[in-house]
Amino acid sequence: MRIESVDHTPGADVPMGGYGWSERRSDGSAVAGRRLRAQCAVLTDASGHTVVLVRADVISVPRAVYLDVVTRLVAAGLVASAADFVLAQSHTHNGPMVGRVPDPYVLLGNEDDVALTDGFTASFVETLVRLVTRARAAAPVEVTLGYAEGQAYLAVNRENLGWAPPDVPVLLARRVSDGAPHAVLFGHACHPVCHPFATTTFDADHCGRASAEVERRLGVPALFFQGAAGDLNPASMGSEAAVRLTGDRLADSVVAMVRNNAFLPVDGPFRTAAETIDLPFSVDLADSAAVERLRRKYQQRADASPEAGVRRHAERMLDLISRDALPRALPMTVQRLDLGGLTVLALAHEVTSGYHVGTKNAHAEPLWVMAYANHVDAYVAADDLLWRGGYAAGWQDDPEIAGAGTAAISYLLPAPLRASPRDQPGAPDCAEGLVTGAIRRLLDT
Repeated sequence: MRIESVDHTPGADVPMGGYGWSERRSDGSAVAGRRLRAQCAVLTDASGHTVVLVRADVISVPRAVYLDVVTRLVAAGLVASAADFVLAQSHTHNGPMVGRVPDPYVLLGNEDDVALTDGFTASFVETLVRLVTRARAAAPVEVTLGYAEGQAYLAVNRENLGWAPPDVPVLLARRVSDGAPHAVLFGHACHPVCHPFATTTFDADHCGRASAEVERRLGVPALFFQGAAGDLNPASMGSEAAVRLTGDRLADSVVAMVRNNAFLPVDGPFRTAAETIDLPFSVDLADSAAVERLRRKYQQRADASPEAGVRRHAERMLDLISRDALPRALPMTVQRLDLGGLTVLALAHEVTSGYHVGTKNAHAEPLWVMAYANHVDAYVAADDLLWRGGYAAGWQDDPEIAGAGTAAISYLLPAPLRASPRDQPGAPDCAEGLVTGAIRRLLDT
């Protein structure tokens, strides 16, 4: 096993994501002990099969940036294929924007923020490539791996769906030489919005607090991986006290499991696979008549909406329509890492917690569900939310246009994702059915 870490906290004037709809640039400061980190874990089984997991404290990484990173890593021989690499994002709302999705102009309202974001993105990609390069070159430490799953009741379902999965997955590496802990990889599903809202101070939020506490108490590196938190908020939020309370409770769960030492062996061999699916929108954007109807709706918004962010989004949509450049679908990467005793399911985008609940209920073997993995370009809500609309669903009063005040606006989507017919939940040609179908294929092979 190899572990490396780097502080990637930017300086002043870098555009910050997580909250809209006005300009928010960093003041160059960061919360002590919760500065932004990127960390890399390199795992190799007895046959030499290597997987590389990178996690970073940013709001999100869009698909174009993810593809840039993984292409460079494969070309350099640092990973054998995209299926052997995970790029996980903590989703801290007090981190820098990366790439063009969310659209910096739509979210923040200043075209200058696009160029500033591009500048940070280029340096961030170089940071990640150097991090993996350094990790692959480091001297390996022979370890045994074990998996356990605890609980921490930190989140509430902001869509009132009746669940907030408390799972705390923990992968513990112990040195073969002396049996002592060497590193801890852990996760949980909860939006990192504990820190006071919309400040200009960088902060890794409760995820960074939990990692720092685990490291302080156990004396080993701790890497946090976000779960399916699309509809999950912390029960306590908006203050420094909330960061400490939530982070410390998560750390308590992790440390208790390590000290209890009731882990199942994870001993390979490793098997990996990944699949990219195309999620359809509620409007057939290959149909010229449908596109024209959408154009008229966006023109009306551009002319009359009282909300500046909604007008900016409409401007972007009208430009894409004029250039026949609207996306026809939303690509989504679904990935499986079978480590031999533990399967990691890595899902792109901001998936809602129903996907976690449904997948865990259908698969009895040890399973760690990660989200915000590889690339984040949208919310991916399940049918229960797509049917009724709202922030995560991406529509309000018209299911055929991105809704004002919803995530579809910031993520530059032309329309919400396609819901199943109400009498056919999980329909195979709609968003939920396509996601669950890909999950089944990967987990059943």
